[in-house]
Amino acid sequence: MDEAWQVLRTEGQIDKDTLMTYRDGLVIALLSNCPIRRRNITSIMIGHNLIRQSQGYVLQFDRKETKTSNNLLFEIHKDLT
Repeated sequence: MDEAWQVLRTEGQIDKDTLMTYRDGLVIALLSNCPIRRRNITSIMIGHNLIRQSQGYVLQFDRKETKTSNNLLFEIHKDLT
């Protein structure tokens, strides 16, 4: 992730490879904080699953969105926001 930001700072432009590197790093960091299944990570919708709160962000999935039929709620670490 740091490499992607470094490229962006030095070149002053965003290309597809830089965005993909940043995305991949963010997904890895998110999964280390919120152990969720691949289906859930690919179905995240801003405002529905990723919700902004006064203290930061949470990631939530209703029981109908999970394999185990359990509600999931994770606070996203402030360093990831």
